[in-house]
Amino acid sequence: MIDNDNLSKEYHRLGFKRERILFSLKKNDIPKAVIMVNVSDIGLNMSNLTNCIHVIILDAKDLPINTIYICLSMLSKYYEQDEIPVLLYPISYAQSQFVPYKKTYDLWILNMQYTDLYFKYMDNLFHHSHHEKIQILQFTPQMPT
Repeated sequence: MIDNDNLSKEYHRLGFKRERILFSLKKNDIPKAVIMVNVSDIGLNMSNLTNCIHVIILDAKDLPINTIYICLSMLSKYYEQDEIPVLLYPISYAQSQFVPYKKTYDLWILNMQYTDLYFKYMDNLFHHSHHEKIQILQFTPQMPT
């Protein structure tokens, strides 16, 4: 997992602002939603995806949209602008709560924990395959004299 604190410090050292703050919304100690507040400078924010709030609904039962709206209102203190883009997942929750939306996106979450092993494997696979091709290409049959 990426050490987000170190990443934020590196952005700050370079004169930029890039932060991610995670919150959980619980009811009777049962997680209902995860809310991720992404805050970045305008220069780093090409599509509003790095300067927005992500709301991931884990358990929609007994979670009215007004509760989400209250949370969003409280979290708006992290932003300077008046309008804050919100990405709400899953779309079925937005539809069941009659939340208007302009666009839909596919949510992709990638666990980078095993990528080093994967790329080492691929490197060995391609290196080995490339090495065999080189050996084959370098083979020159000798004609009998």
